[in-house]
Amino acid sequence: MKLPLKSDKNKFSFFIIDDSMSITKTLKEMIESFEGKYIGNASNSTEAFSQLVKYINEIDFILLDILMPDISGLKIIPAIKTINPNFKIIMLSALSSPANIQQAISLGASHFIAKPFRVDQFFNVIKTLCESSIKDSNTSIHETKKDFTKIHALIIEDSNLSANFIRTKLESLGCKVVGIAHRGQQALDILNKVPSINLAVLSMVLPDMDGLSLIIKINMFDPDIKIIMFSAKDDARSIEKTKELGVDYYISKSNFTDRQLYEALYELFTDL
Repeated sequence: MKLPLKSDKNKFSFFIIDDSMSITKTLKEMIESFEGKYIGNASNSTEAFSQLVKYINEIDFILLDILMPDISGLKIIPAIKTINPNFKIIMLSALSSPANIQQAISLGASHFIAKPFRVDQFFNVIKTLCESSIKDSNTSIHETKKDFTKIHALIIEDSNLSANFIRTKLESLGCKVVGIAHRGQQALDILNKVPSINLAVLSMVLPDMDGLSLIIKINMFDPDIKIIMFSAKDDARSIEKTKELGVDYYISKSNFTDRQLYEALYELFTDL
């Protein structure tokens, strides 16, 4: 098992944040056996921030545990992204509840691996992320960037974390976010008040109605509004059902990439 090289022919590099020295040692040995580059490790947030700043231009991936002695790993994801938004964070934790996975992805983690895990499972995840990184570097978004300023988006998501994450990603591509709704009826009210909306990004699960019902209502209101489903439910049946009802593009929260969102907008708004 061998990781690919970066576009510049250097090895992908890894930094570990975990308070267990035995786990850190095991991860280090696996990374080096895959021919990745081990940069260093930290056992708490203070040490981690110091090292991340020091190696800001050398680290590609951060392996992060949730349980640490001073703070939850989930809480430091935004701070890590502030240091360098290009850091790719892989959560490694036994606390793998759906809520923790959703929160980690919403905050900016690239993937979540539940402990304990198999060596081949770990390798396949980081290999896929390395290949995605190579693809992104070879086809830079900024080299082919379209003008998305005419996209007026409504985000429909009951989680503030997820809604703010989507907003940040859309605005970074030039879209205008004209509203955020945490309930289905609130979304319909905003659609009535803001006629310029041409994109709806919504979750499958809402407190007052399911996403499937809302898809139908949005299409009845204005069939020209493009719909992107952004959901943790990424099984084939869920995806097929939403597309049957009129969803134009489906993005899995657990496998989200900036490139995927860009390609969705590029495909849906070809006339811009």
